[in-house]
Amino acid sequence: MSKEKEIRVGKVDAISIILLLSFLATMNFVGRYYYFFVITFIVVLFHNCRGLKINAEVVIEFFLGLALLFFSNEPLGLTNIIKPFVYFMGGVIGCNILKNGETLDEKEESVYKIMGALALGAWIHLLLNMVLNSKSIVYRNTVDVWTHKVYGATGQAGLGILAIAFSVANLFSRKGKKSKVINLFVLLVVLAYNLILAGRTLLAVFFVEVAVAFVSVLYVNKDGRLKWKTVFVVIALLCCIAAIYSFNMFNVRGIVEETTFYQRFFSGNYSQKIGDDDRLTYKMFYLNNMGRFLFGGTHLRSELRHYAHDLLLDGYDIGGIFTLATLLLLLIFSARNLIQTVFNRNLRFETKLLTICFFCAFYIEFCMEPILAGFQWLFTAFCIINAVLNSLNKNLLGLQEGVCY
Repeated sequence: MSKEKEIRVGKVDAISIILLLSFLATMNFVGRYYYFFVITFIVVLFHNCRGLKINAEVVIEFFLGLALLFFSNEPLGLTNIIKPFVYFMGGVIGCNILKNGETLDEKEESVYKIMGALALGAWIHLLLNMVLNSKSIVYRNTVDVWTHKVYGATGQAGLGILAIAFSVANLFSRKGKKSKVINLFVLLVVLAYNLILAGRTLLAVFFVEVAVAFVSVLYVNKDGRLKWKTVFVVIALLCCIAAIYSFNMFNVRGIVEETTFYQRFFSGNYSQKIGDDDRLTYKMFYLNNMGRFLFGGTHLRSELRHYAHDLLLDGYDIGGIFTLATLLLLLIFSARNLIQTVFNRNLRFETKLLTICFFCAFYIEFCMEPILAGFQWLFTAFCIINAVLNSLNKNLLGLQEGVCY
């Protein structure tokens, strides 16, 4: 890397600073995730002052910010002006992480690092909340370590989404034993906390991620040895887990049956069944009433007193038809980036599997939770990763990486 393309603080280069700030942002350090994304954006601007790269998705994200700013009913203030444009900033950050002079291996390593930084930050936030609330959880409600406000199970579970994607991808790849042990620990922490929070979304993400990773090893991976090894390990683990639970070894079954998750769905103490969910009813209400409020303003949420638990529908309710259009375009572009990455013969299987796992996690969460109302950090992470993959694929296709100014 040339000296002109580096900003150094001591011996730390700009990319390391970007990774650290991204980590702090998804950790929501001191409850100000958006300020850390803004600072990351400023570092990127200085680092690439002579050749800033953007792409079509970044332009769409800018118009998304405008739609949210003009059509939502949030009171004007510095924070509420900044927040709608965090997605745009995330896109710019992602576009400028990879450098033209890097080898393919270096680019893939950068993709791995940014995904790891984003996942680790959210996982640390989850871990801190878990430690803080270890003896004071009141039926799925917890206190957030940064804001000291009550934090519902839905928001808590969302912190583990990227960690599950990252860990599962690493466990099914050709990483070393040390890496697999670390990722297994990360995964077990998330799943253990979810037994306390009694959330279904995170559990659904976990099972889908494992299934998708297993299928990817069989059909996307070209290493025959890895295929047979994966099949053997998965079957052996399933048998071990079934035996441990069935025979109540180490009192595992007893511990599980005392958790909030088991009490919520299987003990009979609560009326709710694991398949019961009002989200579909909420979505149908929003769909049936969309024509009444074309320019957003959260009127549907005020009437129903519930979110739609859907990126597109909640986004429409906040910012109207223009917000919906920009979100649809971003999802279409992201699907294209995902397909291009998976079918790119030059990329390692590990990069493809990480991409598949992350986008599966994103898409499931987008269908299940009010993203623009409560998971803004997650959508910003989505914009960063989407831009990184777009840059990677364009570079491999020999195309110009965005527009330079």
